[in-house]
Amino acid sequence: MWGDIHLPTLLFCSGCLFPISYHFSEMSKMIVEKWAVAGILILFFLCIVSIFQRKPLISHPEKALKTFVLLGFIEIIIAFLQIVGILTSFHPFFRFTGSFRNPAVFGMMMVLCLSICIFYAIKSTGKNRTLWYFLSISFFLFLFLSESRTCIIAGAFSSFAIIFAEISEFRRLLNRKILFSIFLGGTISLIALYYYKRDSADGRILLWIVSLKMIAEKPLFGWGEHGFSSSYMPFQAKFLLEHPEIGFSYLADNASHPFNEFLLFSVKYGVMGLIMLFGTMYFLIRMALKIKSPYRNLYLSIFLTLFILSMFSFPYTIPIIWLVSTFLLCSIVSTYYINSQKVHISMILLLSFCILWTLLQNRHIYDEWQWHKLQASSAPIEIIHQKYASLYKSLSKNPSFLYNYGAWLHHNDYYKESLNILSECKDIYDDYNVELLIADDYRQLKETKLAIEIFEYANAMIPSKFLPLYYEMIIYEEEGDKINAYRIAQIIVNKPVKIKKSPSVRKIKGEAEIIIFRLECP
Repeated sequence: MWGDIHLPTLLFCSGCLFPISYHFSEMSKMIVEKWAVAGILILFFLCIVSIFQRKPLISHPEKALKTFVLLGFIEIIIAFLQIVGILTSFHPFFRFTGSFRNPAVFGMMMVLCLSICIFYAIKSTGKNRTLWYFLSISFFLFLFLSESRTCIIAGAFSSFAIIFAEISEFRRLLNRKILFSIFLGGTISLIALYYYKRDSADGRILLWIVSLKMIAEKPLFGWGEHGFSSSYMPFQAKFLLEHPEIGFSYLADNASHPFNEFLLFSVKYGVMGLIMLFGTMYFLIRMALKIKSPYRNLYLSIFLTLFILSMFSFPYTIPIIWLVSTFLLCSIVSTYYINSQKVHISMILLLSFCILWTLLQNRHIYDEWQWHKLQASSAPIEIIHQKYASLYKSLSKNPSFLYNYGAWLHHNDYYKESLNILSECKDIYDDYNVELLIADDYRQLKETKLAIEIFEYANAMIPSKFLPLYYEMIIYEEEGDKINAYRIAQIIVNKPVKIKKSPSVRKIKGEAEIIIFRLECP
């Protein structure tokens, strides 16, 4: 059935899936991302060549698709070995994640493979069809076990779409009663999925509400490339303080993504950017509908899958999704222009611009590599300090680097330098952890009033957390302010716990109880 494996697909997709490490997580993350970027650049280049020569992007697309399914089945094997305890999950709170760090991302891989398997189950005959049915059931089962509601919804819609498009008998069977039954069953299923993890769903609603407030403040052109990462958490803190009656405080957490790619795009680039994005999607769909390819319906099904994932999740933070999306785009564009007599210079210029932009975004790859090596270095502190200062010259716009640099300075007692770096970090990346570090920098520098203000601000960002209150209590106790120390200790003791078995929370509550006892019984 499989024939020859498509080696480029095997090479680039494997590089996006399997380089993962417990001990060098940041390094492995960077390797995966840069590997995906290399694959994207090659796909763009091949697309330009394809348009010029009027030849297919890939001579045997079925080999590429089947190789992708093979890698998905390897993910199933890894997940099964994690379930039975032979391999260890890459997330402490989930039994299996495949080679990913999150079962939701594993679910994304499953739903993409499911579309391909259903397509080939319809197209194949005999033993091959039986095998594709088996693979379809396997991917659906592990998709369901992933418990990713977004992926399950995407799988249901994309499967229905491809069956509807490919099987004429199925289209003829559909009448009003059956369509109404499908609609009713789908509605009940969506409600059930909402109540299955209601806190998680409500947490996303909080993200969407705050994101919409950000868009309302800068509607036309948005907050810029780092607008969400620099401004969301301050907006969340303000919203929770202004609306304590809504009851979202318990659900709030650090947020690096609003679980909706279109909201994120709107926050960054405003309504004008969103219009351009939807315009691009519209023209891409029009191209897909016009192409003469046996894979047209499959491409549209994958497009639908990615659209649904983008509505409720974070697919474009995942390198394998970057690669799949670029393959989809280039396949549709190249197939369209092979059969078109229209001038295609504008598309070639656009693809060339994509190559140039991708290269510019990754121009500091060597320095990033040196930074990740530095994180695992055992060199003397003075040497590491000098290397960080040197890397800062080229990585000063990288939010992850600034946070890591500021945290390293803090933990090695360079508190004033840490404040300077973290202040820069806040301009492009600000969250609960950044504020905690800044507050503790002030605390170590004996500027306790500023430290308390920022601990209170961090507490407003995520009211369910205990650390800001704990440090406030410690500062008041160290300064001999018994009234405020007692007040904060009472808040800590009476505060509900979000993660019941957290040892750090038990320790903080225990220390607060000791302070209360000591102050009540001098």
